[in-house]
Amino acid sequence: MQLIHKSYKTLIAIVLSVFVAGLFQSCEKEADFELKSFGPSGVVVRGGEISFNGEKLDDVIEITLPDGTVIAKSNFVLSSPEKIIVQIPEYYPLGLTGKVLLKRSNGQIIETQSSFMVFSSISVTSIEPSGETSPLKPGDEIAINGVNLEEIDAVIFKNGTICTDFKKDNTLIKMILPHAVSSGELTFRMIAGYDENGNPFYSEAKGPEITVVDPVLREINDESFVIVPPASEVKISGDYFGGIDIVNGAVIVKFAGSEEVVTGTIDVAGNTLTFSLPIKLQAETEMTIIISANGGKEVSSTATFKIEKTEVTGYEPESAWEPKGTVILVGDNLNAVSRLVLSRFVLNEDGSESEIEKAVPITKSADGKSITFTLPSTYGRDGREIPKLYLYSGGYIYYDYYPEN
Repeated sequence: MQLIHKSYKTLIAIVLSVFVAGLFQSCEKEADFELKSFGPSGVVVRGGEISFNGEKLDDVIEITLPDGTVIAKSNFVLSSPEKIIVQIPEYYPLGLTGKVLLKRSNGQIIETQSSFMVFSSISVTSIEPSGETSPLKPGDEIAINGVNLEEIDAVIFKNGTICTDFKKDNTLIKMILPHAVSSGELTFRMIAGYDENGNPFYSEAKGPEITVVDPVLREINDESFVIVPPASEVKISGDYFGGIDIVNGAVIVKFAGSEEVVTGTIDVAGNTLTFSLPIKLQAETEMTIIISANGGKEVSSTATFKIEKTEVTGYEPESAWEPKGTVILVGDNLNAVSRLVLSRFVLNEDGSESEIEKAVPITKSADGKSITFTLPSTYGRDGREIPKLYLYSGGYIYYDYYPEN
C-alpha cells in the first residue's frame, strides 16, 4: 500500500508539472500576440487598403469592419506574423465611423483603439474649357472629367456659389455656369454620411481652377446721375457681377485719388452695386470707383455725378425776427445742411474782424425744402447775427438777411 501510495504521488506530480508547463507556455503565446498599430486611422477611400502591424498577426482568422462586413483570412491582401492588409469594399457606406474587430483562432476578439471613416476616391482630372485661353461667362457649358464623379453632390465656386444642377455619370459632369460665378479653384462636395436625425454631412475635395470674365461696371443709364447730399446712395449696374470679391459679406469700394473706403452690397442677379458716397466726396463731379474681383483684380469705372445746389430762397416770418421766435428758411436741397449757426463779426483792436458762431438746433423737412429753428433769447443783443449753414459735403452757405420791422 505504501508503494502504491508513493507511485500515485509521483504520477500526480508529473501531471501537475506538465499542466503548469503547458500553462506557462500558453501564457507566453498569449503575451506574444500584439496589435501595435492600425492605419490609416482617419479617412480611407473606397477600394483603399488598411493595414495592421504587430506580432503573431497570422493568428487572426477574420476581420470585421464597422458596417458588419466580414473579411476572411483567405481574402486578406497580406497575412504575415508582422502585418495584415485588407481592402475596403467598393460598396462600403460613406461616412460610417467605427472601430475594426480582429478575431483570433482561439475565438478572442481584439478591437482597434482608433476609428476610421470611408470617403469616395473621386478624382477630377480636367475641366474643359477652363477659361484659360478665353474667359468663361455665365451660361457657358463646361465638362468636368475624372473618376467616381457620381459621388459628387455639389460644385462650389471660389466665391461660395453652390451649384447642384448638373448631369453626371461616373467619369463626366456637364454643367451650365450659374450667374454668380467667379474665377478660382473649384471644390467638389460629397455626402459623407447622415447624422442621427437623418441630416447629411459632407466631405470635400479640391479641383482645378477656372477663369471667368471680369465684372464690368457702368454708370446708371450710361449717363450722369444726380446726387443730393446726404441722400447719397449710388447704384451702379454692369455685367458679370458674380466675380466681384466679397469680404466679410460686403463689397469694398475705393475711390481713385482718395483714401476714402466704403462697403457696398451687390445684387448678383440684377447686376447692381449699391453703396453710399463718403461726405468728403459728395461735392465731386467726377470720380473713379475701384472694386476687387476674381481674387484681387482691380476693376474700375469712372462715373460723373451731378451735385444739386443747396440754396436758401426765402424765410418765414417776413417780419422782424424776435428772440425766442421760430424761423423757417425755405429753399432747395436743404437736407444737405449738416448744422446751422448764427454768425456775427466783431472788430478787433488791430482793426481785423473775428467771427463768432452760436449753434442752434434745427429740424429739416423730409423733402429738403425747409429748415426750422428757434432763435435764442439773446438773439440780436450783441449785434447783427445771420444764419450760416454748414453742408455735409464741406463748405457752408451764408444767408445774409436781417429782417427790418
